[in-house]
Amino acid sequence: MKSVVFVLSFLVASFGFSFALAADFKPSVFETQHVKDVELNEDVKWLFFAKTKKGSDVLQEAFADLGVDDAWLNKHHVLYVADIHRMPRIISEALALPKMRGYPYSVAIDRTGELTKDWKHKGSVITLYKLDNLKVKEVELFEDYESVIAFIKSYI
Repeated sequence: MKSVVFVLSFLVASFGFSFALAADFKPSVFETQHVKDVELNEDVKWLFFAKTKKGSDVLQEAFADLGVDDAWLNKHHVLYVADIHRMPRIISEALALPKMRGYPYSVAIDRTGELTKDWKHKGSVITLYKLDNLKVKEVELFEDYESVIAFIKSYI
């Protein structure tokens, strides 16, 4: 039993440690799926980051079910960033971006991976940064739809 507790403690400590070191952000400009500029600036309080299709799909489903739109994002100072640089260009241009253009909210797109290369992430998990003047105050990780919905309903 002691070994199980030790292993669990080690895993939790290791995981927490890696995300405790999340660097603060610098102001950045992204292009949305509507080919408009959107800024990561001091006004952003919540930053959702999806690095994989699975993470983006989970976040899209949660946003759709909650009725998220640009007005909601602005009211709650939320920015959603998707890193699509690993997606083949033909797929992103022909399928992904046209689908995203149907969303009632803006998605800040990193097409090259350069803007988000230093951002912490873990596999297909969605990362949520709580920010204060671009300084990271908390980091939350979501693996599934239910946890995203529960967090948004409780905290945002």
